[in-house]
Amino acid sequence: MNAHNRAVAPVVKAGAELRFPFYPVCGLAGTSFKPEHLPAILSETGPQGFFEIHAENYMGAGGPPHHALELVRRDHPISLQGVCMSLGGPQPLNKDHLRRFRELVNRYEPALVSEHLAWSTHENTFLNDLLPLPYTSTTLAQVCDHIDEMQTTIGRPILLENPSTYVLFAESCMSEAAFLLCLAEGDTLGAAAAAALYVNPAFDLADMVAQMVEAGAFAEIYMENCDVENA
Repeated sequence: MNAHNRAVAPVVKAGAELRFPFYPVCGLAGTSFKPEHLPAILSETGPQGFFEIHAENYMGAGGPPHHALELVRRDHPISLQGVCMSLGGPQPLNKDHLRRFRELVNRYEPALVSEHLAWSTHENTFLNDLLPLPYTSTTLAQVCDHIDEMQTTIGRPILLENPSTYVLFAESCMSEAAFLLCLAEGDTLGAAAAAALYVNPAFDLADMVAQMVEAGAFAEIYMENCDVENA
């Protein structure tokens, strides 16, 4: 489940017309869209929050996936989340993947656009994982360049979801919170600068949340595999 706390409108070029209605997401909760839930979604009327989709599931030209998504987007805002951009990797971003992502943004005009602070490619291989990265000045510069390239290409500010840090690197010279704040404090993430929060057992959650809240660096809180009783 996701919760969003800032009003972020789609950035539309002058003279362009929205294909879908604009729905604000400020203060709304959202959930991941699954095709098997489509009949239930369509049977309901009135506000239902927003739906998150993974960009890579909709990078084909058409077919049933796009038909279902068009029906959902007609009545609801969507949050478009990428999982394979590899913003944290050392190699250049894949231009074909970036182009397909931009086409999805233009096609569905999502209320939110996000990616992961992780690396998931090596040379021409896409890895089925979101791998953590060392928090160093070199990595920070690479991530800043990649975020700038992505935002410039799609014409939208992005939110950045922190990784599932299941391994720490000896060469790291800053904490995860400090690394994220370096990205959010400058112009790297644009006007909607923020990070989604993934609960990492490697860090003190309370301290990390305090730092991010104080800096105003949250726009979306992401909860996965959450124990409702202990949330």
